[in-house]
Amino acid sequence: MELVEASQIKNGDCIILNNIPCKIVNCHHTVEGKHGAMKVHLTGIGIFNKKKINKIYKGADKLNKPQIIHQEGQIISIDEDDYLTILLNTGGQEYDVRIMEDVKERILDLYQKYSESQNQILYLTLLTCWEETWVTSHRVKDQ
Repeated sequence: MELVEASQIKNGDCIILNNIPCKIVNCHHTVEGKHGAMKVHLTGIGIFNKKKINKIYKGADKLNKPQIIHQEGQIISIDEDDYLTILLNTGGQEYDVRIMEDVKERILDLYQKYSESQNQILYLTLLTCWEETWVTSHRVKDQ
């Protein structure tokens, strides 16, 4: 994680707002006035919870910019709380990976369908940010 000045943030950056990793969708800089410093108005959408957050910072304020890692892997198993054990394409194993609500039902249905298939493999895309890992999407590939 690195620190960046609020004045250096632009649309599309990932920044921690209210302890939530967010993608910045609107960034407005006000000019320095006669009696004050530049302000930065940020609107971000939570990467994992999709909630909108609005914040105002001074231009010189330092904000956390987390590292985002995208990975792909196959499901090994699903427990009763819908947590996944995944074998990553890089060879490592991830435990206790959560499925985002907007793709959860589809992933569980596809897992049932492709866990018995000999011709196709279900791959999941994982997003890791700020020590949290979630399943964000999927694809099916022929063997």
